[in-house]
Amino acid sequence: MDYSLLLQGLMGQQSSTPSVGGYTPSTNPMGDTTGQSTLEPQKNLLQQAQDMYPKLKGLDYGYVESQPTSKDDFRKLEHWQPGDPGDEKFKRPEGVPEDKHVIQVLDKNVKPTDIAGDIVSHNLVNDKENHPELYKLNKQFEQTLKTPEAKASLREFYREDHERGDDRPYKQWLEQTGKPTYLRGYLFKQFPDSEMNKHYSKQQKQILDKMDNYLKSDK
Repeated sequence: MDYSLLLQGLMGQQSSTPSVGGYTPSTNPMGDTTGQSTLEPQKNLLQQAQDMYPKLKGLDYGYVESQPTSKDDFRKLEHWQPGDPGDEKFKRPEGVPEDKHVIQVLDKNVKPTDIAGDIVSHNLVNDKENHPELYKLNKQFEQTLKTPEAKASLREFYREDHERGDDRPYKQWLEQTGKPTYLRGYLFKQFPDSEMNKHYSKQQKQILDKMDNYLKSDK
């Protein structure tokens, strides 16, 4: 099964999202009794993700919505680490802080859960100081990736990426893409329900369910 294309399809199920700073009229189901309508700011995707997952609130992230750099730019979403300039093909977007994590949205169909997924899988699971519980759960999840079943799933994901032109060595791909993809597939529902039992054991689901409860807790 082509999981990268599947993720693109899942993203495509959402309707268009207004750009940062856009405004939409508020809706009064009882009708406007004052003769005047009010305007409320539309939350961007990062803010929506923070509403869904309280543990994301207060994060010092940059946020930008931009267009693909070319017709060959397949990216939907990019998570930039502080100080990462990118490369010749995909450069860090202009006008964003160099010393902060940055979320770059390149497709109007990206969802708030996709934003949360990138932040958690590329940042928070490694933040032992501020999120020790999440860090501990992620280490437990990584231990499950040593089973033959998990290795087979990761090799399947890698083969599909390799066939599309990703020429990174497996170990590099595993750290940068494989592990985050595996975590997000279940935790942020980026894989369909029909594939969950194929790729996730009962133990893995229990660990990821605990992550979900942690992220949604406001305590």
